[in-house]
Amino acid sequence: MDNGYIFKDLMLGDNPISECEMVLECNDEMYRLYMLKLNYCGGFKAMAIEFNSCGCEAQSQWESDDLVVDELFTVTAFFDGVRHLEFNRNEKEMEGYLYYPNIDGLISLLSKVREIEKELCRECD
Repeated sequence: MDNGYIFKDLMLGDNPISECEMVLECNDEMYRLYMLKLNYCGGFKAMAIEFNSCGCEAQSQWESDDLVVDELFTVTAFFDGVRHLEFNRNEKEMEGYLYYPNIDGLISLLSKVREIEKELCRECD
């Protein structure tokens, strides 16, 4: 994998991810799922990220100014449910590949995506 992304520069849709709703933290605070509701179509966008590295100044690794994360997957859902699920979409050489994934953590993230899908997507049961 690349060197990751600076958290404060990462975007979910047109919004900085830091301004999106964090809906799940799991795998001993290594994985997080962020969500952005799409008001115009009854759906949502979501991004799962993994902690990569940070400086030692902050009390919490997620509050560090130089926090670096890896993108695990992104989701785009509309009124009829999830339409796009992309793993490592920005990794040219490793697209779709996750190195040493925590399966329990990924299951938790995807289960939360399904829960949000059932809640927000009108034609999804």
